[in-house]
Amino acid sequence: MRSNADACTRLEIPFGVYIYSYATTDAQAESEARHVLRLLKGYEPSLPIYLDLEDDSILESCTKEEILRHATIFCDILEEAGYSVGIYANTYWWTNYLTSPEYDKWDRWVARYASQTGYDKDYSMWQYTSSGSIDGIVGDVDLDYWYGEFPPACKHTDTAQRVEAATCEQEGRIVYACQDCGETWEESIP
Repeated sequence: MRSNADACTRLEIPFGVYIYSYATTDAQAESEARHVLRLLKGYEPSLPIYLDLEDDSILESCTKEEILRHATIFCDILEEAGYSVGIYANTYWWTNYLTSPEYDKWDRWVARYASQTGYDKDYSMWQYTSSGSIDGIVGDVDLDYWYGEFPPACKHTDTAQRVEAATCEQEGRIVYACQDCGETWEESIP
């Protein structure tokens, strides 16, 4: 991971992270999240951290509710550390095991090797083949389409320029300005 993350960072290529989970207990889900945090130390991925839950041992050992609980433990830890998170799975898993509306709060990466996903919920990435080719890489590679937003070129070192407090009749707002590029944006305060 480090050589790829270092190259992406150096070349300013947006990247995210993928982890294949073996967690069948709450403690294992937490351990996997802490492991990812250790690996990410010093890196700032601009795309989500994706958790793949498709291992047979998970399906054999866990109910759908337990799988969701383990995903929640993992994702909560990564989100608390400031990372975007998502779940990776093939369409069979999405339509049969990862069906709770709770999964809607995370980014989805759908795998289906066909001309269409056939999946009717929102997703940001589609893995459409495992037999692609890329110059410089020997052997087959997975290929994906990214439908999400790419991060802005500027990281936006933001500072609040103006704060208008909320009242009983009107939402407040905070106006931010980037110290590096000068772009401004605002956020409402309920």
